[in-house]
Amino acid sequence: MPATPTTIAAANHLKVACHDIVEPFPEAILPAVEHITSIIDFAVGWDGIAPMLVHCFAGVSRSSAAALVVAMARETQTADVLTKRLRAAAPHAHPNERMIALADKLLERNGELITAVKKMGFGKLVDRAPLVELNLI
Repeated sequence: MPATPTTIAAANHLKVACHDIVEPFPEAILPAVEHITSIIDFAVGWDGIAPMLVHCFAGVSRSSAAALVVAMARETQTADVLTKRLRAAAPHAHPNERMIALADKLLERNGELITAVKKMGFGKLVDRAPLVELNLI
C-alpha cells in the first residue's frame, strides 16, 4: 500500500487492500463485500469539488472497476453511458468482474452494471496503463 501523501488528509485517502482476482487464490485477498462497501461509502461521502484519483498497481482492472463503482454510487449516469465513456477514455480498461458483480448487487442494479461491463469487451493489452480522466459531469 502506498503511503498517504502529506498534502492529502488521511480521511481523503481510501486504501482498498485486495488483489486483482475473481476467484479465491492461495495467499491472495479476494475482493469482497467490505471492499466494495468501502468504495461506495467513500464515493457517497466525497464532496465532488476536488478531483478524485483512483489507482491500482497496473491501472487496468481494479482501478477501472473502482471508478465505475464510484460513478454508479453517485448515480451520475447509466452503466451503459459510463462504460462507453470509460472505454473511450481508457482503451486498456478491463474492470475486475468480481468487483463489478459485488457492486451491482450492493447498488441494487439488477445486472445493469454487469451487462454494461460485458459489452465493453476486453481492453487493449498494456503492461501499465496511462493516467486517464473520466469526468462524472
